[in-house]
Amino acid sequence: MRLAEGPLTLAADVSVVPARELPETVRDTLGTLYDVEGAALGRRASRSNAAFVDKDVLDLLGEFREPTTVVTAVINYARRTGQDADRVLEESYRALARLRGLGLLAAPRETAATGPVHRVGDPLGPWRVIQCLQSYEDEDCDVYLAGGEAGGTVVCKVARQADSDRLRRAVRHEAAALRYLRARGAPVPEPVAVTHDGDGRPLLAMSRVPGRRIDQRAQVLRRTAVPRLVEGCCRTLDALRRIHATGALHGDVHGGNYLLTEDDTVVAIDFPYASLIKRPSPRHGVPRLMDPQWARAKLTGGPGTLGSPEAEQYSLAALLYFLLTGEHHYAPVTTEADLLATLAQGRLGPDFHRPPASVPSGLLPVLERALRPEPSDRWPGVAEFSDAFRAAAAKGPGAPAGDTDTGPADGGASFAEYLSPSAVVPASPPAGMAFGTSGTATALLRASGRHDDPALLAWADLWSHRALAGLADRPDGLARHPGAASGAETAAAGGGW
Repeated sequence: MRLAEGPLTLAADVSVVPARELPETVRDTLGTLYDVEGAALGRRASRSNAAFVDKDVLDLLGEFREPTTVVTAVINYARRTGQDADRVLEESYRALARLRGLGLLAAPRETAATGPVHRVGDPLGPWRVIQCLQSYEDEDCDVYLAGGEAGGTVVCKVARQADSDRLRRAVRHEAAALRYLRARGAPVPEPVAVTHDGDGRPLLAMSRVPGRRIDQRAQVLRRTAVPRLVEGCCRTLDALRRIHATGALHGDVHGGNYLLTEDDTVVAIDFPYASLIKRPSPRHGVPRLMDPQWARAKLTGGPGTLGSPEAEQYSLAALLYFLLTGEHHYAPVTTEADLLATLAQGRLGPDFHRPPASVPSGLLPVLERALRPEPSDRWPGVAEFSDAFRAAAAKGPGAPAGDTDTGPADGGASFAEYLSPSAVVPASPPAGMAFGTSGTATALLRASGRHDDPALLAWADLWSHRALAGLADRPDGLARHPGAASGAETAAAGGGW
């Protein structure tokens, strides 16, 4: 393999996030792969997936701070740690091969080309670079904020190669798509010019949109302003609705391509894969938001699926669920193969119907329909999807969730007396609550994960202490489940909760 081709070194833009600093959801997803002394490695100039490595591999990577061959690095590491070199190579080979494939380990000549092709102050036609907004070496173009002599600013998308007819056509295609959409009222940037930089690289200049990508804004709004986030979701839906109304497809629906401004306007950007609905393109979207039809084609090796309004409806529903909850609509996955298999099955994750209490629960049936595996079972179009979503959002957090499971007690007054650990336990607990003190603690713990009420977690803690105390005094009474048990109740029957 490529591991033996010559000296390798860590890419200059590698970022290292210690395991302890990873979000809890990411740590849970890693499962048995998680090592508290490991780290997640990624590259700022690449869209390739990040990789998690354990402590041993992380230590071994220290040998690659300077260009060195894998054999030399393994031998030096084995000597330094007192291990057998053959064993080190055997245990680390797969991890090193993956890091090489992701570009985290690279040949020196590869790392030299990392980064944007232009620096601050470089000329871009009649403008000069103010800031690089985006540069991925595995993408075709860099994006810059540039200013002119008169003081106005534009956003310039610059191809990374000067002698590519394909990129010239792509730049002209995107400019044409923007002109087409803007003339028909879609919320997109205005194309300013199609030109080139000093080295002949194709360049598309567009009006600047004073906003940030909506998935980044959502990270803050989920904690501080959920109503504003919900409205942003409504306006994102409206943006795609207006694009489809022109007879076109966006071609690349994901959180980075919808900008939310300070006045809560949503503008769609990035249209290299845009196409007419009547002449769809085979290039569209990002894997984590793609529909089951795309995933099934990938798994079977069949012809790729074409873009469609139904596919973009699915992708946008997946994005909206992520914006509202911070979680994906499918069960956690750790590999690309797992992602494809999960998407192909079309099943929603086990926690799909358990959003934060601040999110209008009536939105879930609307999203669920847009995420159905078969396109014919989804909303007739994004227009109908948008109307239903906005209607559900207008009802607020207390909106009914249709036939979705709202879970056990939410801490309301009707359960207050039963939940209080000082109360006398009734002979028959309220419907939906487990039997016994341990079962009550289990049910409360579940409820605390589904409803934003700190009292539930406090009650769960108090009831668990009561259950533990009951073990010594009445091991066959309060602390035990008297009937058949399964799942969490089986564990609870052993004591505590």
